[in-house]
Amino acid sequence: MLVNTVREAVGDALGRNVLEILTSKGLLDASNNSKEFDSKLRSLFGNGAAVLERIVVKDLNRKLGIPYDSDARFDYEKSLETAKEVCFVESRLK
Repeated sequence: MLVNTVREAVGDALGRNVLEILTSKGLLDASNNSKEFDSKLRSLFGNGAAVLERIVVKDLNRKLGIPYDSDARFDYEKSLETAKEVCFVESRLK
Protein backbone atom coordinates (compact mmCIF):
# COMPACT_ATOMS: atom_id res chain seq x y z
CA MET A 1 0.00 0.00 0.00
CA LEU A 2 2.80 2.40 0.86
CA VAL A 3 4.55 2.17 -2.50
CA ASN A 4 1.28 2.47 -4.42
CA THR A 5 0.22 5.49 -2.40
CA VAL A 6 3.58 7.18 -2.99
CA ARG A 7 3.24 6.59 -6.73
CA GLU A 8 -0.34 7.87 -6.77
CA ALA A 9 0.53 10.97 -4.76
CA VAL A 10 3.56 11.79 -6.92
CA GLY A 11 1.49 11.18 -10.06
CA ASP A 12 -1.29 13.45 -8.80
CA ALA A 13 1.16 16.18 -7.81
CA LEU A 14 3.47 16.08 -10.84
CA GLY A 15 1.39 14.40 -13.53
CA ARG A 16 1.42 10.94 -15.03
CA ASN A 17 4.18 11.71 -17.55
CA VAL A 18 6.60 12.75 -14.81
CA LEU A 19 5.56 9.73 -12.75
CA GLU A 20 6.34 7.42 -15.67
CA ILE A 21 9.78 9.00 -16.12
CA LEU A 22 10.60 8.74 -12.41
CA THR A 23 9.38 5.14 -12.32
CA SER A 24 11.30 4.12 -15.45
CA LYS A 25 14.50 5.49 -13.92
CA GLY A 26 13.87 3.58 -10.68
CA LEU A 27 13.65 6.76 -8.63
CA LEU A 28 10.53 5.64 -6.77
CA ASP A 29 11.84 2.16 -5.97
CA ALA A 30 13.04 3.33 -2.55
CA SER A 31 9.72 4.87 -1.56
CA ASN A 32 9.32 2.51 1.41
CA ASN A 33 12.81 3.46 2.69
CA SER A 34 12.26 6.96 4.01
CA LYS A 35 15.91 8.07 4.17
CA GLU A 36 16.82 6.82 0.70
CA PHE A 37 13.59 8.13 -0.83
CA ASP A 38 14.13 11.53 0.80
CA SER A 39 17.68 11.63 -0.55
CA LYS A 40 16.55 10.81 -4.09
CA LEU A 41 13.74 13.37 -3.99
CA ARG A 42 16.07 16.08 -2.69
CA SER A 43 18.62 15.35 -5.39
CA LEU A 44 15.91 15.82 -8.02
CA PHE A 45 13.66 18.52 -6.61
CA GLY A 46 15.76 20.33 -4.01
CA ASN A 47 13.55 22.11 -1.48
CA GLY A 48 10.48 21.01 -3.46
CA ALA A 49 11.03 17.50 -2.10
CA ALA A 50 9.55 18.58 1.23
CA VAL A 51 6.32 19.58 -0.50
CA LEU A 52 6.12 16.20 -2.25
CA GLU A 53 6.77 14.38 1.01
CA ARG A 54 3.94 16.26 2.70
CA ILE A 55 1.60 15.41 -0.17
CA VAL A 56 2.56 11.73 0.07
CA VAL A 57 2.07 11.61 3.85
CA LYS A 58 -1.22 13.49 3.72
CA ASP A 59 -2.59 11.07 1.10
CA LEU A 60 -1.26 8.03 2.94
CA ASN A 61 -2.74 9.18 6.24
CA ARG A 62 -6.10 9.81 4.57
CA LYS A 63 -6.14 6.28 3.14
CA LEU A 64 -5.20 4.74 6.48
CA GLY A 65 -7.51 6.88 8.59
CA ILE A 66 -4.61 8.55 10.43
CA PRO A 67 -5.28 12.17 11.44
CA TYR A 68 -3.02 14.66 9.63
CA ASP A 69 -2.08 17.89 11.39
CA SER A 70 -0.66 20.33 8.85
CA ASP A 71 0.42 22.67 11.66
CA ALA A 72 2.54 20.07 13.46
CA ARG A 73 6.29 19.80 12.89
CA PHE A 74 6.74 17.56 9.85
CA ASP A 75 8.95 14.49 10.06
CA TYR A 76 8.77 12.36 6.92
CA GLU A 77 10.58 9.38 8.42
CA LYS A 78 8.40 9.30 11.52
CA SER A 79 5.25 9.71 9.42
CA LEU A 80 6.19 6.74 7.25
CA GLU A 81 6.98 4.62 10.31
CA THR A 82 3.55 5.41 11.76
CA ALA A 83 1.91 4.44 8.46
CA LYS A 84 3.89 1.19 8.32
CA GLU A 85 2.80 0.34 11.87
CA VAL A 86 -0.85 0.96 11.01
CA CYS A 87 -0.53 -1.19 7.87
CA PHE A 88 1.08 -3.96 9.93
CA VAL A 89 -1.64 -3.88 12.58
CA GLU A 90 -4.39 -3.86 9.94
CA SER A 91 -2.82 -6.81 8.13
CA ARG A 92 -2.65 -8.78 11.40
CA LEU A 93 -6.34 -8.12 12.06
CA LYS A 94 -7.42 -9.56 8.71
